[in-house]
This record gives sequence, C-alpha cells and structure tokens, in this order.
Amino acid sequence: MGEDGRVTQTSETPQPRSPESAHLPFTTLMNFRDVGGARTADGGRIRTGRLYRSATPQFLDAAEARRLVHDIGVRTRIDLRGRTEASEADSPALAEAGVGVAHLPLYAGGRRMADSPPRSSTAIAAHYLRYLEHAADSLTRMVRTLGERPRLPALVHCAAGKDRTGAAVALVLAAVGADRDDIVADYARTGAHLDAIHAQLSGVPAYQQRLAAMPEETFSAFPDTMEVFLDRLDADHGGARGYLVDRGVTTEELRRLTDALVE
Repeated sequence: MGEDGRVTQTSETPQPRSPESAHLPFTTLMNFRDVGGARTADGGRIRTGRLYRSATPQFLDAAEARRLVHDIGVRTRIDLRGRTEASEADSPALAEAGVGVAHLPLYAGGRRMADSPPRSSTAIAAHYLRYLEHAADSLTRMVRTLGERPRLPALVHCAAGKDRTGAAVALVLAAVGADRDDIVADYARTGAHLDAIHAQLSGVPAYQQRLAAMPEETFSAFPDTMEVFLDRLDADHGGARGYLVDRGVTTEELRRLTDALVE
C-alpha cells in the first residue's frame, strides 16, 4: 500500500487451483493457516480460502512463493511490520510471484515488546490494546482491504505471526461475529509453532538482539491472553464493531467485510 492508501497490485490475478493445498505445510513459511471454519454467532462460518495468517514470508523460496500465490491463490499480503523492519526483511520471492502488498504497520505508541517485555497474559493483552489506540488507521484500512473481494484471498502477517497478527485477526473475526471460543482457539494455535519461529528468526541479525531481550513468557500464545484482550475490547470500545465504527468504518464497509468473509 502506498502513501495514498492504495494496495499495490499486479495485473495478473492468480486463481487458486486446489483448496487442499492450503492444508499442506510449508517448509519456510511458519505459523501458516487458513482462519476459515470459525463459527459465527448467527450460525454461519468464516469462509475458507479467504483469510490466511502466518509468520514472516521473507524466507519463502521461489517454488513455495509460487505455490502460495498460484495454488492457494493469495492476492494480497497485509504486512503489519514497521517500515524499517519490513525493509530489512523483504520478501523478494513473493514479490516476484506477483502478490499485491498492503503495508499497514501496527505500533503500540512507539513501544516495541522487546523494549519493555510484558510478563503476564494481562500485560501482553494490554500491549495488544495499545495497537488499537495507536494504529487505528492501519486497522481500519485492513478492514476495508479485506472487504474488497478482488483483494482476496489475503495473507496477514508480522514477524512471528503472534502479537500484531493475533490482535488484528482477532479484531476482524470479532467484527464479523465469529464465536469467541473460536477466536481464542485460533490465537492459541500459534503456541505450537513458536519454537520453530524462534529458531528461524534467531538466525536473522535484525531480530537476534530483540529475541535475546524477551522473557520466556512472551514466547507463548496462552488462551488467557486473548480472553483478556476480548474482554477489554468489549468493555472499553463496545466490541470490535464499536471500535471500528468510532474510527470511521461505515456500516456498509462492515457489511462488505462480513459478506466477504462469512458464509
């Protein structure tokens, strides 16, 4: 996404060939999954093949990048990393494969988790709430991007795919009425991938110092963290939809998001 808020896109629109390919593991793209299948309060489900999440795609080789774009069909990559972080860890194979990019950095008021690492689920959830306070523009743009069907399927990621991605995906799922237990369960699935993610990122100079400064508690994705985040989202903002409406997202834009993601 450029400074004018537009998503960069190539002229060729890849089409998914095999839905089953989304369930096959990548060797270089950690924490990858389809968030489809979550239940909604009105008896629907989040559509499969529309919204994916992962850790950084910077390690993708050409073959796996082509699979992500042409077999799975990803059209837009929503990158939640800061601009310097993203530039230091670019994804050349994915760019070559032709996926569009929406760069929507999530900030917590200038505070990185490594600067003052939280040591409890409540403190980690409080850090996520600072994304809502300081990165509202990125979050509202993400919602609008996901409501545009030509931009889908989309892949949302940060570095580990846990904190920024976890909070952002939870906000989107809550906004379209996904079942709370399913939102929490999706967040907690990252826990099974954290050792592999840590090992992968530890080999990157840009992340080595940050990882070394983080306490063990931050290398977790406990359900309690997302429970606290959702509780505070409800109490402080009237839920995900209330938060988004207060920041300029229209009823029509929320309807488009729901139509795009819910069946």
